[in-house]
Amino acid sequence: MWVIPPSNFGASLSLLKRPANTIATRDETLSRLVHLSSSMLKRNADLEQRVAELEVELHVWKQAHSVALEASEAHNVQIAALNRQISGLDYFKSNQNPLILCVINGDELVFSRDLLSQGFQGGRLAAQEITKAIAEHLTKEEGFSQASARFAVVDAGYSKDAAEAKIKEYLQTYTRFPQTIRVFFGGSSS
Repeated sequence: MWVIPPSNFGASLSLLKRPANTIATRDETLSRLVHLSSSMLKRNADLEQRVAELEVELHVWKQAHSVALEASEAHNVQIAALNRQISGLDYFKSNQNPLILCVINGDELVFSRDLLSQGFQGGRLAAQEITKAIAEHLTKEEGFSQASARFAVVDAGYSKDAAEAKIKEYLQTYTRFPQTIRVFFGGSSS
């Protein structure tokens, strides 16, 4: 219901006499506003869904980036370790007096019974065979064909524990030398 104040009655009357097309224009405008509003709501919903999808994708990319960074760091650690090893190998190449230690517990690991029965001459032959085997092994492995091994036969005594103590001491001493590049050990399973 329209309330028209008495002072503006004439002007208000003109409002009541609007042409029909003004009402149609108003309905059309209202229809456009409703359509625009629903379009904006649909567009907003679509954009919110797209933002949610992009947030999920961003999360996946962040995880992939994090995994790649961790892998890169792990590779860098490996590279650093390999570089240290290479530096160490360079040290050994420049080392003029490399040492290869071969320790055999003759009480428990007899090289050859035939050579043992030959006494001194059998010991020399055993040393030559061991030298040849070590040189062949190192040649295949690292090209140490020029290796010259020195042998010392040590009589530790008659006690079983004496040989083991002597071997243990040899290993503890010689493995600490920076010149020791290889250790060959022949002993019992104990």
